[in-house]
Amino acid sequence: MATSKKIGPYGYEEGPAFDIDSVKKPPKQLLNITIWSSDGPDGQIKAISFIYRDEKNDLIEVGPYGTIDGTKHMICINKDEFLTGLSGYLNPCITALNFSTSKDAKYGPFGKYPNNIGDIYFSIDVDHDSIVALFGRCDDKVRSIGAYSGRRT
Repeated sequence: MATSKKIGPYGYEEGPAFDIDSVKKPPKQLLNITIWSSDGPDGQIKAISFIYRDEKNDLIEVGPYGTIDGTKHMICINKDEFLTGLSGYLNPCITALNFSTSKDAKYGPFGKYPNNIGDIYFSIDVDHDSIVALFGRCDDKVRSIGAYSGRRT
């Protein structure tokens, strides 16, 4: 069985935690992420959900966490592609998110743009591994986010 490593979370302590059961359903590959956001100069990440494949090749749906409100953005990751980067800004919630893959695909920015003056930048880069699942905290907005890193399979 492959093991995954937690990176983060980045953000604030408000709201209940959301996480996966990495013992009973260890993540192998992240397949899909859905984000709900208010976009533009005052943007925020309102909610997040995702689907991953576990070690038994079962599809595990997680979330949504937060408030399903605003613009819905869906990211579908191809079978031969891996999520390798997650970055964004926070103040006092996650205000913007960006994603990158092993095939140099870029998704985002979702949420606040064109600039994030006064916000705190964070980045998760797993380089030769893959982001296989997410975790964090939320209430009516996503307050913090982190990632599970695992080997590419």
